[in-house]
Amino acid sequence: KKLRGRDVTLVVGGSGHQTEQLKRFAELLGIEDRVEFVGYVPEAELGDYYAASDAFVSPSYAEPFGITITEALEAGTQVVATPSGVAEVLPDGCLVEVETDSESIVDGLIEALDREEPPEYERREWLDVAEDTLAVYEDVA
Repeated sequence: KKLRGRDVTLVVGGSGHQTEQLKRFAELLGIEDRVEFVGYVPEAELGDYYAASDAFVSPSYAEPFGITITEALEAGTQVVATPSGVAEVLPDGCLVEVETDSESIVDGLIEALDREEPPEYERREWLDVAEDTLAVYEDVA
């Protein structure tokens, strides 16, 4: 499925045992000029990557809490993500939830790119999270 004729570039951060296969796959699809494999991105540069992106995709099979998702939201970037623990603590509509298959991810990416407003996300400090957690324990005790 194409992104409806949009001029997009996929930037793949990080590396792993499948990096070379993914590069070859991009070549086989004839899209190697539209995919950038940037490798490891130092923490000091992550904010720039998020802010420069129109959308951030987190296609994880298992993500108990997506720090990268909240970092992208904080930068004002649309987020497309598979179900994770973070979705339960975010306001409805804050991100586009998709399944772990390519068709669903493409549909979600199109939806995210069509959004005209930045995601509504309010940063929570760790002290607030800790106080909320303590309140739960106090209620139980």
